[in-house]
Amino acid sequence: MKPLDLGRFLSEQGLTPAMLARHLRVSQAYLETVLAGEGALGDRDQTACLALGARHARARHALRAVQIELPFGQPLETFTREYARQQARERTATQGRPPRRKNSSDPTRPPERRRTNQV
Repeated sequence: MKPLDLGRFLSEQGLTPAMLARHLRVSQAYLETVLAGEGALGDRDQTACLALGARHARARHALRAVQIELPFGQPLETFTREYARQQARERTATQGRPPRRKNSSDPTRPPERRRTNQV
């Protein structure tokens, strides 16, 4: 794996060594040693830095995303719950009450026949 330029990474991400140390769960002195060029960043820490950079890039990209207006035939209000409730009330008013479900205790309903396993 190519060594990560920690100073450049910190400036690109807008992080301080203290913030990165908290994220990586390492000491700040370790990161300052790496920044001074007296030590190398471990593979685990380097991988975590790359993952953090990718996550920050996705977050920045999401912030730049803009919702565009789409040319719907209906106004935006038609996509609300209140509008759906109003439409349901109007449908119920014009069609009347929905038919009642037959209850098992309905005297006009013929009794059910039991199936038996006779061979």
